[in-house]
Amino acid sequence: MREHSRIVKENYLDGVEMGTKFLDEYVKMRIFTIKTFDGYFHTMVESYSKMLSQFNNSLKSSS
Repeated sequence: MREHSRIVKENYLDGVEMGTKFLDEYVKMRIFTIKTFDGYFHTMVESYSKMLSQFNNSLKSSS
């Protein structure tokens, strides 16, 4: 009975550890995804801003 109890306890603790590691990696992946999207979005906004500025300058010069 004692051996059975030890095996059940070890299996339970292994499951908890695997679940914790999985969630830790999942959170790291989500944070990386958000940071990557944030960098991409800032790049796109900067590009759009520069393009709009050039467009406005070309309208001013042609007037």
